[in-house]
Amino acid sequence: NKGKKVTKFCELSLPPSLGSNSYVADQLAPSFQVVDIDGNVLNYDSNNPSQSNCLPLVIFSLNSNDPFSMSMIQESSSLSGFLLHTPNNTHFLFTTYSETFSVSLIKTNIVNQMIKLNFSIDTQNQFLQRLHFINSTSIQKADSIVNLLQQWPSPINTIHFGQNQSTARLDCQYGWCSWPDEIVPTTLVAGSNCVVPNTQNYAILQLSDNCNISSAIQSIVSSSAAGVILVQKDSLPLTVPGLDSTDTDGVSQSITMISYESGNELFKLISQSPSQSINITLDYISSAGFFASIDHSGRFQEVGWEKSATLRMLSWHSEWLNYKHDLYKSLKSPSLVIPLTNDAVMADTFTVTNINIPSLDQIGMFKDLWIEFKLGCQGNMDKDCSVWDHCVTLQVQCNDQLGNEPGGGPNELGRWITPFKRRVGHWMTNITPLIPLIVGFQNCTFKVQTEYEIWLATANLRFTLSSENERPFSVLPLVWPNSQTNFDGPTYNQNRTLLFSVPLSTTKIILRAVITGHDGCEFLPTSHHFFVNGVEYNSSDIAYDQYMLAGTPLGCADKTKLGAVPNEHGTWYYGRNGWCDGLDVKPLLWEITNSVSFGNVNNITYSALSYDVGGGNPSSLGCGGYILMSSYLSFYTTEQTTNNKRRPNLLNKYPIFQSN
Repeated sequence: NKGKKVTKFCELSLPPSLGSNSYVADQLAPSFQVVDIDGNVLNYDSNNPSQSNCLPLVIFSLNSNDPFSMSMIQESSSLSGFLLHTPNNTHFLFTTYSETFSVSLIKTNIVNQMIKLNFSIDTQNQFLQRLHFINSTSIQKADSIVNLLQQWPSPINTIHFGQNQSTARLDCQYGWCSWPDEIVPTTLVAGSNCVVPNTQNYAILQLSDNCNISSAIQSIVSSSAAGVILVQKDSLPLTVPGLDSTDTDGVSQSITMISYESGNELFKLISQSPSQSINITLDYISSAGFFASIDHSGRFQEVGWEKSATLRMLSWHSEWLNYKHDLYKSLKSPSLVIPLTNDAVMADTFTVTNINIPSLDQIGMFKDLWIEFKLGCQGNMDKDCSVWDHCVTLQVQCNDQLGNEPGGGPNELGRWITPFKRRVGHWMTNITPLIPLIVGFQNCTFKVQTEYEIWLATANLRFTLSSENERPFSVLPLVWPNSQTNFDGPTYNQNRTLLFSVPLSTTKIILRAVITGHDGCEFLPTSHHFFVNGVEYNSSDIAYDQYMLAGTPLGCADKTKLGAVPNEHGTWYYGRNGWCDGLDVKPLLWEITNSVSFGNVNNITYSALSYDVGGGNPSSLGCGGYILMSSYLSFYTTEQTTNNKRRPNLLNKYPIFQSN
């Protein structure tokens, strides 16, 4: 599940610290008061965060020497994305490190973009009330923010050449092309007339009226160069190659851009060299940090990694801050909590044994069951986290229940995907239909499992209040005759029919499935179809965005408001097949009661289709990867017909009969 088109993991976002790290994430922010360029006072009182006029607050300190952060305030798509997708309760502090750069330019660009978007005067004014533009002198009075940013540094990507010369560079959209490794010494040769020369190293091309970015990329793709430096036209700002591309496949080479003046110097050195080439090093320098935030409770938070040069980076973070605030409010609601793990070191597998689960009598009105799951790291900052994205599964085995393989087994309670190098994943997943798997058992073993990397796992079972008159009393795991997971041909859909009977006292039946596609299926859409006595239940009808947006540029970025961890150290924003990095896998739920014949034998059949990105060309031939699925039938009954004895496992009382 590695990020696309990133041939090597690079830590360009991991510069050495400039400070003592006395500020860490989740630490309470000290009080401060600053005045913006319009004379308005921005006041934060740490003794009473809820009464402050600026929370949540996202901070962006622009470095005018860094083309990445400059691009964020210049690109039209960056400004539009910020204006159109930012929550209306978040405040933003824009400031700068440079005394020669006027922060009013940021305001001017934002207002001009508002006008282009036809924002009304009232809408403009309402938005601007939450934007605070602080000049480089005034921000010094908020010494806690200044010190924090010094200790949470950001990189400025550079090219070193000649006699200790260097220039800032702006790399392409992360994932659209390969980013270079942390430090890359290479040889540079010059191209001309928009043609990349024959080289296995790096080449440099001058953009012009006859060589725009599009034509330059065509030349790059057809070349053997490891990477290409594009030189911007005179007097134009640097732009991010591939920033607005809808083609998530992109190009395999590294592409970066430098200024016209720096390009001229490189061309000059190449022409003076007897070999018509020079040695350069792609590198970075550390700068005081660009980003931080203060959440609703007054605590400092990291905004994430600098991977996409767009102000939507701030919007995604603010959506996540709201999600986190709502989550914490829900955790304060009355609930019966059974702790499973607390910051347990999870290296491959962590097992908790001998957990006793309350009976129905003890649960009482706490009829809904949730898994609260949290992933942390062995340190206080994102830099301390593991790199890659992997499945995490929580499985249960109570008394004599059957065991299972990790991910997609008959005892799987929940599934999550680890984020790329971020420590803030925290989710609540409803597993009410699975209550009969655990309630009333006196000896349950819970196993949290992932692979290859280390995380700190916190898991709690939370029974919450519900006014529902029906509750699940029996569960039937659907163990298909064909257990194939590889969806690489028509055999995946063969022999996927089961027969089942309905327990007495049943008043409602829920079909529940957790399905994710991986490897070759990761970035291709799929749909999943269950037929109950011939009546179809289709994933696209209830969870279209979860599966059919796989492979789209922002399919997962649009889910930060649902808990997807933003601004990860990888291509987290691309849509995935049933999942997103840094998010719980949402279960599919259908009520199938009206399709079931009570008192008779019923049949249920499963099949899947794959599609091209965008949803075209449905096919049963698959997506070239594998599907992990766990599916169940949950049988509900009314309170009046529920007794308080532990219900039997349906696998014993109501056997599954495989079809011929």
